[in-house]
Amino acid sequence: MRFASPQRYGPGFRPDDVGFAPDFGLYRVRLRGEDDIADYGQTKVYVDAQTGVARHIDERAGRTGGDRFMDWQFPLHSGRAFGLAGRMIICGSGLVLSVLVVTGMVIWWKKCKARHCRSDGEK
Repeated sequence: MRFASPQRYGPGFRPDDVGFAPDFGLYRVRLRGEDDIADYGQTKVYVDAQTGVARHIDERAGRTGGDRFMDWQFPLHSGRAFGLAGRMIICGSGLVLSVLVVTGMVIWWKKCKARHCRSDGEK
């Protein structure tokens, strides 16, 4: 089976990225579909560098529930799954977490100082 047009693998597919693995003699072609959850292609076709034969096709349609769960991890944690709004939510939650850490440390430091001063006065 020779590598054919991306349309052969599903409607609306277009090449997104091509990588080469010289140790294996394979090209990896990522195909991006219209319903991909991230801004990069999730269907991968591995093509023999010498013959142009498609050696393996990693299609989204044939994936298990666990594979789909793993596919969502990076887009959700980076904010890529929902475009600009998703990125803004992830950025905001990171800022909120940073503020909580800093204010928690300030409160702890103040309590520690107050406890230390009180124990010095009791001696």
